[in-house]
Amino acid sequence: MADSVIEHLLLKRGILEAQHQDFLNPELIQLIEPRMLHDSVGAAQIILEAIAAGKKIFIHGDYDVDGVCATAIMWDFLYRVVGADVHPLIPSRFDDGYGLSESTLDQIVEEGGELVITVDCGIRDNELIKQYQKKGLEFIITDHHSLDTDDKGNPIVSESALAVVHPSHPDGKYEFPQLSGTAVAWKFCAQIANEGNVDVDMNRYLDLVAMATVCDIMPLHGQNRILVREGLNKMRKTTNVGLKALMRVTGVNQQDIQTYHFGFVFGPRINAAGRLDTAMTALRLLSTQSFDQADKLALELNRLNTERQKLTQELLEEASAQIAGLESEQSLYFVVGEDWPEGIIGLISGKLAEKHNRPVIVGSMQDGVVTASGRSPKGFHLAEALANIGDKLDRYGGHAQAAGLSFQAKNQKEVQEALVKLAKEAFKSSDFDPELEIDIVLEPEEISIATAEQIAQLEPFGMGNPTPSVMIRNAEIIKCRTIGNQKQHMKLIVEVNGKRLDVIHFNGFPSWEGMQMGDRVDLVGALEINEWQGRRNLQIKIMDIRKAE
Repeated sequence: MADSVIEHLLLKRGILEAQHQDFLNPELIQLIEPRMLHDSVGAAQIILEAIAAGKKIFIHGDYDVDGVCATAIMWDFLYRVVGADVHPLIPSRFDDGYGLSESTLDQIVEEGGELVITVDCGIRDNELIKQYQKKGLEFIITDHHSLDTDDKGNPIVSESALAVVHPSHPDGKYEFPQLSGTAVAWKFCAQIANEGNVDVDMNRYLDLVAMATVCDIMPLHGQNRILVREGLNKMRKTTNVGLKALMRVTGVNQQDIQTYHFGFVFGPRINAAGRLDTAMTALRLLSTQSFDQADKLALELNRLNTERQKLTQELLEEASAQIAGLESEQSLYFVVGEDWPEGIIGLISGKLAEKHNRPVIVGSMQDGVVTASGRSPKGFHLAEALANIGDKLDRYGGHAQAAGLSFQAKNQKEVQEALVKLAKEAFKSSDFDPELEIDIVLEPEEISIATAEQIAQLEPFGMGNPTPSVMIRNAEIIKCRTIGNQKQHMKLIVEVNGKRLDVIHFNGFPSWEGMQMGDRVDLVGALEINEWQGRRNLQIKIMDIRKAE
């Protein structure tokens, strides 16, 4: 019967019967060849020629997990494997801003740079590339962000760069455009290895590729499912000194690592460096071969993350107070604070968008300029919305559900009204009502470890492949108690047709007030196997609970 459960879940996700085996058993051999990335062959040859000529190369990255991982892979490959004269540069969120900038490119010119390879950035910096090409710099762009468009909606690609490696290039034929910036950089390095006949196992970098894919919220299907599944296997036996130091400082067992640890344990610590200090600290951690240095850097990232958590909570309360004064039916919430740290605003917008189930833009006003970050649920494409009002903005870019922008403070009302109008056109007020989707209702005979094992075959879970939500009806509460240091978690034991099941809900409680032992309830949550001291127990992490009808 468990087989029927997995078949039902696969079909519900739009995976046809003929595709079941490929989905359940993804293999690296199914990856699209790197040469299919637009310009990758020509760009690889240019880089090999530059290395042979002794040119000084700079890798220009970004300060989030995706940008740091992409920079780490590109630098390690070109420096340690190929032997290039190559130097990494990650901009300061506070001094340089996102992407290429005059300050970062001036630094490269001053240090004698000749060729700039961008990773996870550069696709929208056409004017800067043209400007600094005249100053003697050459550019190869590798990126995955949305392309800019002209007045007619046609994509704009730099004509000044020597090459543009992008999975969504309008002249390209790459069949899976939803790669992370790190995956693009990794595939490009593989093509350089192919062109230069370099003997290297490119799978050595899959741990970083997987982490970046999860942390940049790329959909976990198709090519990304293969990369993350294989990357998790690599992570569980990684020899990366920095990653192992992160595991030690966070107390994570290497064999237990799942996508959760990428998104909620390791990723936030890597991001904390760029949010509060310099992302070069995170880059050094992922690149070092010194155990002592790795331990020191991991401890520093852990300290920064603790500071980030405290600051996030303070600003979240301030932003929530602003939202409380807005109309509840407003299609998009837009809040701005004075001198809020720019490294925190994206976190605030994400938490508020999840809470209110609508797009939220959070901005920080400094010296007459508002720098903002937005998050949105499905149904509203943030990057396209920003492109529609691009004439009102200084800079913008991002993806469908996450994007950044900056504009003159004097234009705030105009920008805000334009975005609210676009969101109103995309949403109906009923779209904001929280709705719990149930993937399958389990019959009593299907509530088993065998069913949980079948569901686990759908891993890794994340964006585009969420953890299946199962419903269990008419369960009797046998025990009920709160657990945790602050009694912040709820644990139940329920019984269904003689079968006992652990029920857990972390950090807060669903609507279970008034329920007590002996009551019969319906549960919705994730069915899992909890392994503890050699014992395997069936449990459900609940999303909601109600009294049985």
